[in-house]
Amino acid sequence: MGPVGLVHATITAQISVDFLKTTDFAMRPWLWLKLMSQNRGTLSFSPMFGYELCARWLEHKESHDYDLSAWRVAGVGAGMIRKEPLEKFASLLAPSGFNPDTFTAGYGMAECSLAELGRDTLELVRPRAAARAVGLHLTGFDDDADLRLLADGVQLKQVLLNLLRNAQQAAPADAPIGVRCGQAEEDWVEVAIQNGGDPIPPNVLDRIFEPFYTAGNKYTRGVGSSGLGLAISKQIVEAHGGVIWAENIRPTDADITSEPLGARFVVELPVVPE
Repeated sequence: MGPVGLVHATITAQISVDFLKTTDFAMRPWLWLKLMSQNRGTLSFSPMFGYELCARWLEHKESHDYDLSAWRVAGVGAGMIRKEPLEKFASLLAPSGFNPDTFTAGYGMAECSLAELGRDTLELVRPRAAARAVGLHLTGFDDDADLRLLADGVQLKQVLLNLLRNAQQAAPADAPIGVRCGQAEEDWVEVAIQNGGDPIPPNVLDRIFEPFYTAGNKYTRGVGSSGLGLAISKQIVEAHGGVIWAENIRPTDADITSEPLGARFVVELPVVPE
């Protein structure tokens, strides 16, 4: 959490803190859970490897006696957040009262270029797109695009990666994916990712960003998915002061009864102030 969150905030609020050295945790990851259980801990942060190490240890334990029902904020930071270890951690500790809604992403803000983030992320999904003969049509990602944000570039890249992988999962091989980056309004920039695959059912649209919501269609029920990717994306976007939503693409927005042509995910973020 750094000196502000771990030292200044706790002194100001006059609350107790348990500190676990990295070496002690690496050798005995169960100490973290024991401290949270015995002291009825409410807030704790860890890098991704902490949750992953605990999950690996828990997999080899037949039983454990923890009470994690008081845990209100399970912070995750210091790198890209991957949903699989978090899903495993939450599942293994569900009998101990751990609530997956407590997962909270942490950030390190710096000025960055949305167009550059987009280009880097697209390179990560090109091999899979090529393997499935899915075309990627890009707009607004040229070098002249000066869309500057105050953001955690690693986390925003994860949002784009989650949305692009969702689009690839939902789109048939002959349906290209469109990715557009540009100015939305005077103080906002926008990334829109759309595909010509199945539309999102109305009942799924209302719940698509809920944690662990996997019912519905391809957008929420991938292979091995338990519904954290879109929930994490929403949390990251909102922590940056932005908004994210999903919608179906129609021939004309004026006619909401027309047959959808596919689906679109849109992220809007505030630009760096002058």
